[in-house]
Amino acid sequence: MSVPNFDKNSPTPDIINIKNPLNNPVPANEIEKILDDLDYPVVDQLVYKWEIKKWDEFIKQERVYICVQFAIALQNVEDETVSKCMTARHRFAPNQVDWGFNHLVSSTVLNQGVPDFSRPIMEKNSLNVIVYLKIVKDETGVLWHNLLDYDSKKETGFVGLKNQGATCYMNSLLQSLYFTSYFRKATFQIPTVNDDPTKSVPLALQRIFYNLQYSDDPIGTIELTKSFGWDTLDSFMQHDVQEFNRGSAAEGAISNLFVGKMKSYIKCIDVDFESSRIEDFYDIQLNVKGCKDLTESFIDYCAVETLEGENRYQAEGYGLQDAKKGVIFKKFPPVLHLQLKRFEYDMERDDMVKINDRHEFPLEIDLDQFLESDEDRVGEYRYSLHGVLVHSGDLSAGHYMAFIRPEKNGKWFKFDDDKVLPVTQKEALNDNYGEISKPGQQFRQSRKLTNAYMLVYVRNSQLDTILSPVTEADIPAHLRKIYNFVIFIPLLVERLSKEREETEAKRKEHEDLHLYIFCKVITDEDIQNHEGFDLFDFDQLNKIKTNAFYRQQQEKNLLMEKQIQKNIFKVKKTDTFKKFKEIVGDRFQTEMSFRLWNMVTRKNKTIRTEQPISDFDNENKTMEELQLLISRNSEMKLYLELPDIEKINNKSNLNAIKQFTDKDVPIMLFLKYFDPFSQTLEYVGKVTVPSRSMKVMELMPLLLNRKKLPSDTNLILYEEVKQGMIDLIKPNKSFINLELLDGDILCYQKELTAKELERLQLEQPNQHLTIPDYFDFISNRVVVLFKEFPAMDHGLQLGMKENLKNNVEVVLSIKMSYDQVAKKFSEALGKDIDPMKLRFTSCSNSGLPKLPIKRVEKLMLSDMLSAGGHYRQQVNVLFYEKLDCSIIEFDSKRNLKVLYVDENLREFGPLEFLVLKAATFSEIEKMLSEKLKLNENAKIKFFDIQYGKAYQYFETEDSISKLGENSTLTAQGEVFSETRIRLQKRIDYNDKDFSKVKICFCSGDASTLRLFSNDEVLYNILNPKTEYIGLDHIDKNLANKKPVEKGIILKDN
Repeated sequence: MSVPNFDKNSPTPDIINIKNPLNNPVPANEIEKILDDLDYPVVDQLVYKWEIKKWDEFIKQERVYICVQFAIALQNVEDETVSKCMTARHRFAPNQVDWGFNHLVSSTVLNQGVPDFSRPIMEKNSLNVIVYLKIVKDETGVLWHNLLDYDSKKETGFVGLKNQGATCYMNSLLQSLYFTSYFRKATFQIPTVNDDPTKSVPLALQRIFYNLQYSDDPIGTIELTKSFGWDTLDSFMQHDVQEFNRGSAAEGAISNLFVGKMKSYIKCIDVDFESSRIEDFYDIQLNVKGCKDLTESFIDYCAVETLEGENRYQAEGYGLQDAKKGVIFKKFPPVLHLQLKRFEYDMERDDMVKINDRHEFPLEIDLDQFLESDEDRVGEYRYSLHGVLVHSGDLSAGHYMAFIRPEKNGKWFKFDDDKVLPVTQKEALNDNYGEISKPGQQFRQSRKLTNAYMLVYVRNSQLDTILSPVTEADIPAHLRKIYNFVIFIPLLVERLSKEREETEAKRKEHEDLHLYIFCKVITDEDIQNHEGFDLFDFDQLNKIKTNAFYRQQQEKNLLMEKQIQKNIFKVKKTDTFKKFKEIVGDRFQTEMSFRLWNMVTRKNKTIRTEQPISDFDNENKTMEELQLLISRNSEMKLYLELPDIEKINNKSNLNAIKQFTDKDVPIMLFLKYFDPFSQTLEYVGKVTVPSRSMKVMELMPLLLNRKKLPSDTNLILYEEVKQGMIDLIKPNKSFINLELLDGDILCYQKELTAKELERLQLEQPNQHLTIPDYFDFISNRVVVLFKEFPAMDHGLQLGMKENLKNNVEVVLSIKMSYDQVAKKFSEALGKDIDPMKLRFTSCSNSGLPKLPIKRVEKLMLSDMLSAGGHYRQQVNVLFYEKLDCSIIEFDSKRNLKVLYVDENLREFGPLEFLVLKAATFSEIEKMLSEKLKLNENAKIKFFDIQYGKAYQYFETEDSISKLGENSTLTAQGEVFSETRIRLQKRIDYNDKDFSKVKICFCSGDASTLRLFSNDEVLYNILNPKTEYIGLDHIDKNLANKKPVEKGIILKDN
């Protein structure tokens, strides 16, 4: 349906006034003055009149739109309850004038009964069609806006922050801090003139704040995340907002802005004794569950608990006393950050969950009642809401955004990553309270998953100071020099001009790309620098940047990279081939005549020369025409040939280039020489064979001359057909019989005498003696990075301590056996290491040691690498250990690491014991006692510790085979007072909540329950297999209350 573009609720009511046709009917004769009477019956007539008061302002209007709710209904004439209705809403604008429904109800069912109704919509061939229309006033200017052409800076004066991957949590906090103007000013005052923006958090914050103030486009945060030490992968992790806030670089400079003081106390009722502790806080964590609003959360936080009965307080000098325990605030900071506990640990699920309960917060709050009564107060403690940080979604996936009121008593804005939108107060407050679940509804239906998790309040008496505008004078000069395009200095002008010129050049180059052809030209020098199969790898520039083998040769890489760039020509399609040859000759600075050969990829995936490009036939052709003739790809690959200088069969080859008219067509071959002593395959040039009918033996003098070998040297020749196919050549055959063509490769080596073979095997065993052997090595060559197996941290957490000095890269073949790999690696270490005393461990995808590699028959390096999932990736990694015994003896035993923890929580170890695989823990106990000289009667309990967690408890008669390969044994005991502290951290309870939890000894059948005393040692009284620690706590989530709660098990680790 279409509607008029203007209405009285349009954004311009002072400019346009609509005359409502119902209240101001237009006489029929007035219509007839304009529209001729065609002598046809008139069904209906209507006139709209717009009175435009200010034409000059009207024609300047860019945002002409109207927000409409509407519905179309079909209704039974006699029974209005029988109807079919569809509703919609839309923001009508000049480019979106049509919106509605293309289908309401099928005409075939109008006479049939409508579901849930006793009669059809159409009866007696009649029905009602009703249109409902409601014009909605858009208070924010963005109601139902599709945001496709939305400009945040233009509409609001503010810009957003780009989401660089799950960083919306950081963006929401940064916007909140930015609009705390006092914080922004304090951040600008941190000395950063000499800081590196990728390493300095203060400078990164300054740059972001400056850009937020002056930029017209959304701002990136990559520099800031780099300054925190995050890499690309880490930025996808949902970091905790609260911790990010506490770690802010400006913390020291503006601690008086965010830091308050609170007192935790225990005060005896019957005697004059009080124990208290005053500490700073950056934020206050308030319960949401069980509290309907913010005031109730503060009351709950400051609630006083009475310690009486079995829970009486041990007062120094007074013994057990009844007491009051609680917290009270000494001072609230000017800017108050309130963390609403939307994310809590659920004991029943043993996991974190999100609390979506409704929790209201006011626009203003008075916190005077929560201050200590005798505190010397300065000013009042009334606060106004400045920011609402919101989380939408559940625990596993969600989105963060911020609602902020930048100015005192100003408007609210929503900061959603790169978009900034004006919003109403209801959208900022009421819509983020959360919702109360309704009985009988499903979770998704009953919960509103968008709710506030952090509130920012500013003290009323300091609003003007804290939210005062930040002017240019507040910004350090070095930032203004870097960014401000108004305060120009000569160096900056030059820098910016150069950047603009480079940007414009790149843009133009991209636009003109279709006008050019890219040609890659290689020379004999390039082939000589190429190592391995084929003549050249045109994609090797990419391999240089990624392949581990090439990264070993950094200096060579730089030369190759420079050479590759030299060989790439960007040629206009309209240039002639003659002009292109002149450009090639100038770049390669050759004064000799040369010709260019087209290079193609053959069916066997090799790249070889195919045919020379004739100057006579092609010099006047354009490069585009030439490309269509000789190349099937978007780029041309060419070889630059210079004339031969040797003689073949007493014929000079200086003029070989011109011999195209001979009946016996010549062929051009490429030559490689293999030296088994140096283990190198060297390119020794190409040769033009005058006649294919010649025999290969006629080429022998030239081959010997290329390597300055004696004339009586016997040679062995091969053809390099493709990877994995190196064919032996018989010299008495002709080139035509061997089917050799232009671009084929001949490889040759000297035939080793018996004495040379003996010397080679003696001095360099395991070397490659023949060309096929060497090519086989190349095809299976891989660079393996050997890392020293990391030591374990003292403690329960496995920490990888990598010693880079002990890392060694070795070039190996994937066909090597375990023993061959060990031998090669021991030689690379160069420390007289016995290869039989080396043990290797595979590497996991995370870069950590995975599984020890067993030395078995027929095991090859490819198997060793694939065990960690890294084979054929950029870097292949193996971890190594130096053993005190041979690997054969080691494999028959087990190396066990034991961490001993005494009753005072002192750690010893890890201690290593080499024991038989069938040993029991009683044997370990004996060895441990002897090692540490423990009391003979000492009782040691063993636990399986993996990555900081206790997985299993062992009896002394158990076999060590039950222990996992990557496990560490620990024997640990501690008094209950220490266990209680660890338990509180495990379930993430604050001091106030945890003080209400009662902890007791619980037998497996719950027949025995008793409280612990602080000096009891748990491992002396608990059997981890049948007895537990019980927690008696209050469950505030009454909606999900169950008759019996599921318990949790806490092992003494």
